[in-house]
Amino acid sequence: MNYYILNPEVAGELGDGSDLVYEGGKIKEVSFLEYNFMGWQGDELLSTHPCFIVTESLQNDIILNNLTGVKFKEISMTFSDEFYDMCGDVKIPQFVQIICNASYEDNAGDLQYDFYYNKYKEIIVSERALSVLRQHKIDMCIIENCI
Repeated sequence: MNYYILNPEVAGELGDGSDLVYEGGKIKEVSFLEYNFMGWQGDELLSTHPCFIVTESLQNDIILNNLTGVKFKEISMTFSDEFYDMCGDVKIPQFVQIICNASYEDNAGDLQYDFYYNKYKEIIVSERALSVLRQHKIDMCIIENCI
């Protein structure tokens, strides 16, 4: 089965309400994510290092299609002044954090999930997962073959 690296639209940043755990000066874990939107071009898969979020609609399709290797967490959504300047009163659907359960490099010899992280904290998906994602708006997402 083929796997793909996804580089989604970055529509915001970690908000002040995010609960971050640091190790060696780097973010080790995001215990709670507040996604502060600075803009939005309509995609249902977004990122801000080191997190990814999806709409509840996309979350439901991932679950309904029995895709493996992920869990979801609720997030808080805030909106910057820049967002209101660029997007006005655009209504944004509710998003949730999508968290991969495994590392691609650690499992490369025995890939059994549809979602992974790589060592750069990019999200890697199976062909099956990509076909579900493509049923949703991911126009700004750069998709590359995983080597």
